[in-house]
Amino acid sequence: NYNEYKSYLREVIMVFWNHTLCGCFDDCGICLITLVAPCVTFGENAQASGVCSSCLLAGCCFLVPIVDFILWIIVRGAIRKKYAIDGSIIGDCCSIMMCPLCALVQEKQQCKETPGDTVQRA
Repeated sequence: NYNEYKSYLREVIMVFWNHTLCGCFDDCGICLITLVAPCVTFGENAQASGVCSSCLLAGCCFLVPIVDFILWIIVRGAIRKKYAIDGSIIGDCCSIMMCPLCALVQEKQQCKETPGDTVQRA
């Protein structure tokens, strides 16, 4: 079965993001929306990751200092877990602090391109 084989491969090898942190322009539409209204992209990411059931609520939380950073770390971690992407909370913090818009776009591209492709690691 192809899905079982795919799951096995993900357990054996390291899994990375579909796009690098600097791959913002791989999807110019997402990039433009994120540049103009990052709260929209964040809300969609939070909903896609399963952290928040409401895109609107998560987008509003993004506008509150400190809350946005904490929630963002949780969302990025949830996306990494959902797609079995290797990484750590320290890497998440660095990505968010060094290039926040690129991090948002990277998360959005991951969720958009592999919406149902979730893996549970053993």
